Amino acid sequence: MWVTRVREAAVGTLPPEKLLPDKQPVYVASWIYVFGVLTIASLVVVVASGVVLGLWGPAWWHTSSVGHFVNSIHLWSVELFFFVMVVHLWGKFFMGAWRGGRSATRRPMAHRPRNECDPQRAPHPVASEPT
Repeated sequence: MWVTRVREAAVGTLPPEKLLPDKQPVYVASWIYVFGVLTIASLVVVVASGVVLGLWGPAWWHTSSVGHFVNSIHLWSVELFFFVMVVHLWGKFFMGAWRGGRSATRRPMAHRPRNECDPQRAPHPVASEPT
């Protein structure tokens, strides 16, 4: 069946032992990552409740008890979003998370030196340099 072929192709492409590794990097043990996950989760709630509020309009959330509840969920998820985002960013700042070569991940590939993009290949010589 086609389902078997799709499952076998998916397992061949993404083996389960690589999707759920037994060992995690040391830096993942930090509690500051919890605040990053909470930031993403609260952003999802902000967007979802904002869509509901936008679709039903202000007359609904001012007069309906369910509207009041959704409006409150939206308000408090925005408050939580900004609080946990600031705590997460402070934690990253004080941990020095930009150190250790992570700054190279912020630069686009086109602006990196050739040997930094592919360490197996030597950089191409520039035409104006003598060889």
